Amino acid sequence: MEPVTLLIAAIGSLAVFSVRPIMGIIFYVAVLAWYPSYLTLKVGTLDFSASRIVILALYASILFRTKLAQQFKWCWLDRLLIIALLGTVISGMMNEPFWKIVENRSGTAFNTLLPYFAVRMIVTSREKFLTVLKGFLVIGTPLAIVGAYQSLTGHNPVGFLHQYGAWTPREAHRYFRYGLYRAEVTFSVSILFGLFFAMIAPCCAGLWGHIKHLRLPIAAGIGLMLIGLVSSASSAAFLAGLVALLLLSMFPIRRYWPALLIVLVAGCIFVEVFSNRHFYSVPASFTFSSATAYYRIGLIEEAFGGGMTGHWIEGYGLIGMQPDRLGWVHWDLTNQYIGILARFGLLGLLPFLVVIVASLIRLRRAFVLASPNKADQWMIWCLLASVAGILIAMNTVSLFDQSGNLFYILLGLSGAMPVILSSVPAKTKPLVETWRYRVDFPFPEMADTKNFQQG
Repeated sequence: MEPVTLLIAAIGSLAVFSVRPIMGIIFYVAVLAWYPSYLTLKVGTLDFSASRIVILALYASILFRTKLAQQFKWCWLDRLLIIALLGTVISGMMNEPFWKIVENRSGTAFNTLLPYFAVRMIVTSREKFLTVLKGFLVIGTPLAIVGAYQSLTGHNPVGFLHQYGAWTPREAHRYFRYGLYRAEVTFSVSILFGLFFAMIAPCCAGLWGHIKHLRLPIAAGIGLMLIGLVSSASSAAFLAGLVALLLLSMFPIRRYWPALLIVLVAGCIFVEVFSNRHFYSVPASFTFSSATAYYRIGLIEEAFGGGMTGHWIEGYGLIGMQPDRLGWVHWDLTNQYIGILARFGLLGLLPFLVVIVASLIRLRRAFVLASPNKADQWMIWCLLASVAGILIAMNTVSLFDQSGNLFYILLGLSGAMPVILSSVPAKTKPLVETWRYRVDFPFPEMADTKNFQQG
């Protein structure tokens, strides 16, 4: 499949280099979502997925066709993200050969730093942010339809591609849960497929207040993406979606968040005191599989109950599915935070947590800047819902493949939000005049060739 991967990458790169950078982001996400990341082009010991090649083309477009790189202004979140990656490099060198760490962390940079900084440089106005959301909607809707088809029939139209996987080639599987087949489509596992919709559907609701004439297709697209989430039959995806939905529903009563927080903390204390189990064990009763839920609880308890003894600072190194090297009973690291801690210790985990806090602070700052514009505040709140949902879900799943890239795109949007709100308000252009008639056009930016240097 390497020739096909090269062809897809070439087409995607040409498309990215032929349009404005803001549309280049959308084409990048399209390749990321629609073409499996487990199909790669091998260059020596390195694996280049189609999306990794396309992101290089996007940077070439930024550097050679625009002035976005020169106009870029750093913030603390940008610096902290680089520090977080360097923390994993330093800790990794304590456990692994130098070149192994360089190779591994270089691949990580392709999936984290490059998507993040591309978003930070390009998305500098409200109009561009709304364009990204519209792109999410257009990309996610057909993928959700295919997911629903696989969930009902058990047939994945692209499932045969698994046998060509770069790391774990296998035949297409049919996983059945509660009357539905678990859809995965172009993703390596169904959990990540569901998380994709849990991350993009909530923030797409931010279009509601700004593009009123397209509310019907927006609602339809979000509804279909929720069906895509359900088709994964994944507890992690359901958890992320539920947290996002609860946060969205709290928008009218957001001023009372201290009281809600007190109620939540009081409830946790009540369970700890008057129940025979910990408060974090309660949600396990509402998952698709209590066995896998309690496994995740056991993983956390083992990590903090002695599993990290002697390895708190630097971790265990680049451990994968290696129970002997880790020496834990719970060796499948189905938790993003524990996964970072186990591999890179506190040198990796603490900077990562600081990055998360910094991104939330950026969203808070943007929310204040947006006042009293309710449409802008709702737009920011929807992005916050997407970020909060995945942050909670990462207690039950490790991000890899496409989900990791998308998470850092969300962080990039969070980092860019104060810039967006500080800029001169941009007018959306929902209509494009043609020579004979006026039509609705989902991406008017493609028709507007003025001010190309601004991205």
